[in-house]
Amino acid sequence: MIAQLIQDSLNEFDVDYRQFCRHHYPTVHNRGMKSQHLIRLFATRMWQQFKAQGVVADYLRYEGEIAFKCPIHSLALPSARIWIVADQWLSANTASRKRLIDELTRLKSLMDSAHQHYVVVLADHWFDRSLGSKQLPAWWLGHLPDDVDTYILNGLKLQLSPVTLVEALKATLPHKHAAMTLRHPLHKPGSSVPVYRYLLMTATITF
Repeated sequence: MIAQLIQDSLNEFDVDYRQFCRHHYPTVHNRGMKSQHLIRLFATRMWQQFKAQGVVADYLRYEGEIAFKCPIHSLALPSARIWIVADQWLSANTASRKRLIDELTRLKSLMDSAHQHYVVVLADHWFDRSLGSKQLPAWWLGHLPDDVDTYILNGLKLQLSPVTLVEALKATLPHKHAAMTLRHPLHKPGSSVPVYRYLLMTATITF
């Protein structure tokens, strides 16, 4: 049930994202959304989704001793904990990828064995001409997107990545399940056509 509510929250989040940008974030196309805005927007959506289904959850912002580089929020349930990590990818270089893995490693140290733990990662990126940017979707998914031809039609020639997020997680963070998706929540003005040059990456990892 929890996994399905997380997925439902991600699906509803696309609409929240567009509405928020329309009213409060006209420059999102230039640099992406700030991590603090991204995480609050999604955490609020997920808390509302759980509440609508009668699931009681405490919404918390991590303020502990571990120094994270990304904002960390969570929903605490009696038998589970859902952690949310938001990361703004101004660059798709190896340092950004290592930063995310390091953050997840630090977050894993906070997890106890008495609860089921879920981690939802949100990361956005505006495509540029760098090799890292072209390889980012394949790095995130573990393969090229199924609609790779649509990217080409939008001027984006994606490439395979020699290493992937899936491989990095298997090597450093033992987990039960991981599901990665690519989203394009922004639409071209006055239409429902996605802006493919703006990418919102999401991952749900079960520990």
